[in-house]
Amino acid sequence: MTYDVYVNRLGQIVLDPQKSIPAYEAWVWENPDTLAAIRKGLAESRVGKVRYLGSFAKHAKET
Repeated sequence: MTYDVYVNRLGQIVLDPQKSIPAYEAWVWENPDTLAAIRKGLAESRVGKVRYLGSFAKHAKET
């Protein structure tokens, strides 16, 4: 976790916790429709509304 650090009017040092989002994930938070779709999918999964689509092993790349 990172913090912004500043001194207030009383001379107290204040640590303000910050959260960072990697640039490659920021587009999700900037696109309300995408974020809503992800949240909907997570909610459906949470209540067991899932469908098995088979194995995706053939698409995996070994490094």
